[in-house]
Amino acid sequence: METAIGYIRVSSEEQVEGFSLDAQEDRIRAYAKSQDYHLLEIYRDDGYSAKDLERPAVQRLLQEVPQGKFKIILVYKLDRFTRRLKDLTEILEYLDKYEVKFESVTEPFETKTAPGRLMLNVLGGFAQFEREVNAERVLSSLKRRFDEGKWMTTAPFGYSLVDGLLIVNPAEAPLVKRMYQIYLDENIGTKEIAKKLNEEGIRNRRWLKWRTGGIHRALTSPVYIGFTVWKGAKKPGSHEKIIEKEVFEAVQKRLKEKNGVPPRNHASRNVLIGLLSCAKCGASMFVQRPGTKGKEKYRYYVCANAHEYHSCSQKYVDGNLLEEKIFTQIREVSRKPELIRDYVIEYKREQIEEKTELKERMAKLNKQIAPLKKKEGKIINWLAETLPDKETAGRMDQKLKSLTDKRKKLEEELLTLEAKGRNLNLDGITAKLISGYLERFDFYYERFNPPQRKLLLESVVQKIKVESKEKIHLYMTLPLLPLGASLPSEAPTSVGAKEGSKWHPVWRARPDLNR
Repeated sequence: METAIGYIRVSSEEQVEGFSLDAQEDRIRAYAKSQDYHLLEIYRDDGYSAKDLERPAVQRLLQEVPQGKFKIILVYKLDRFTRRLKDLTEILEYLDKYEVKFESVTEPFETKTAPGRLMLNVLGGFAQFEREVNAERVLSSLKRRFDEGKWMTTAPFGYSLVDGLLIVNPAEAPLVKRMYQIYLDENIGTKEIAKKLNEEGIRNRRWLKWRTGGIHRALTSPVYIGFTVWKGAKKPGSHEKIIEKEVFEAVQKRLKEKNGVPPRNHASRNVLIGLLSCAKCGASMFVQRPGTKGKEKYRYYVCANAHEYHSCSQKYVDGNLLEEKIFTQIREVSRKPELIRDYVIEYKREQIEEKTELKERMAKLNKQIAPLKKKEGKIINWLAETLPDKETAGRMDQKLKSLTDKRKKLEEELLTLEAKGRNLNLDGITAKLISGYLERFDFYYERFNPPQRKLLLESVVQKIKVESKEKIHLYMTLPLLPLGASLPSEAPTSVGAKEGSKWHPVWRARPDLNR
């Protein structure tokens, strides 16, 4: 009597299709009895796909082959064991080495003769073909769902998934909005936001502490402004947005501008870090405190090249003195309405020119995109109607992919230009408004915490070049207001750093106001 073992497998989707483990086991036991085999054991893989061999029972079975415990492997059907022809060929060579036979209880083949091996390879090819067809069907189904604006995976924080659609989760959505508000209002990074929420006892969906990655995903995911995302592509979804588009774009702008700047520069009380550079050599300037440790009055801004390499003649510049000079220049500009008025007129003129150029570029992109879409449609229709051979279909798929990639690249460029065009709309900015803003600069500065102070300063100063402690070049820029808001006619009487401010600027590219 020959010794055999059985192998059974089922994926979760196949449970309802008559492939249950119990049904397979019954057939194998009946077959072994009819062939007078001594069945030692049934190896079971419950809930695993046959796309590869990374399955616990298969691995154990293959490891035990050299031990000689059994001479026959029984399966209900070949595709229970593998759906890849390459894996099947390698397994048969491995079994031959140890004189172990492979048999299916429902398919007519054996592995000891040439005809039997041919039949086995044919069945293996069909199994692989079926797996690839199923994979294509799944991919096609997912793409169709994506095209319909439905969500593909687990619902992101702030939403629940109901029948494939994202529904705003009333318990989570307010926290998403708060993350955006904290980031813009308090000018702190994702690490500090996570720390703040954790200290308040706020946890994520799995009741774990918030981490930097979770905050960053929430601040960068376009799902919150109504888009669905799949395989790197995005398109308008059918769900309700949680974040306004303008707020989302302001956050992306801020993230981009902070990228590459050391985190300490955002929270440091030395608010000029990142704005200062040496006019003599172009190097950045940082803070040094020579002398007795802890004496804050000896705070100096130092040229990096002068300090590290002694390659620049720039002297130390007293930090308090430099900052006071900067603030004095800002006050002086606020008292020159004609200078601000001329700047606003010039800026709006440039704005009109830039808008015209953007419209022309966008129109050109749309003309390039339209024929690409048409060509894609023709190829898809041709493939569906013609059903070409594999080689021809492969070439057409490559051509289709090339067209699609080119179109997506142009569409991304178009979206960037559209966002830039929206950011150029500053019709509400007037010389009087800017003057009032600058006049109240000191009031806000004294009441803000260091990150908010830096944000306030960066809203009116683009860069500062230090030639010497007497000669400082301040490059000012147009201060912009909160989205859809206006500055109060009088400075508020209660703005505390601990409470935080609801004010935040919208950073946009604009010409310098240079003194």
